[in-house]
Order: sequence, then C-alpha cells, then structure tokens
Amino acid sequence: MYKEMGIEQGYVLVPLIAFMGYTQYKMEFLKQGLFAKISIQELWKPHLHSMLVLAALCSIGFILVQLFHLKEVFFVVGIVLLASAYQLYMMKQK
Repeated sequence: MYKEMGIEQGYVLVPLIAFMGYTQYKMEFLKQGLFAKISIQELWKPHLHSMLVLAALCSIGFILVQLFHLKEVFFVVGIVLLASAYQLYMMKQK
C-alpha cells in the first residue's frame, strides 16, 4: 500500500517478482534441458527441504517475538545472515 509518486508500489513490484521467477525458471530449467534429465523426486526433495527449514526458522522467529521484545533490526539482520548461511551450506553440498 506504500505510495511513491502517487502509485502504490504493489502494482509494480508483484508483477516484477512474478516475471523474475518465470525468467529464472526458463534460464535454469528449460534452457538447459533439465526437464528431460531430472526426475520429479530430484526436483521436489531440495524444495521440500528448503520449505521445512523455512518453516522451522519462522517458528523459532515467532517464538522469539512472543518471548522477547527485540528491535526490528535484529530480525532483519538475522534473516539476511541465516539466508546467506543456508545458501552457502547448500552450495557446499552440491
């Protein structure tokens, strides 16, 4: 709902996010022909693993919010650091 120059940013950002996801899908999956080489289980296993980690971290964050009154900066920095650490961990596994 944030307006800048009279336009709500959601009307611009949501289509851009969808377009970027589609472009990434095309570049990483379709262009390389991975759809012919990878089974459905090889696709879903990393996805489900990532979603379970995300759900666990969201639960921990929710519990922290209920127990402690922390500043928003703590959560923003925590999200960035945890996301970076997870990406590095996943890169080492490949």
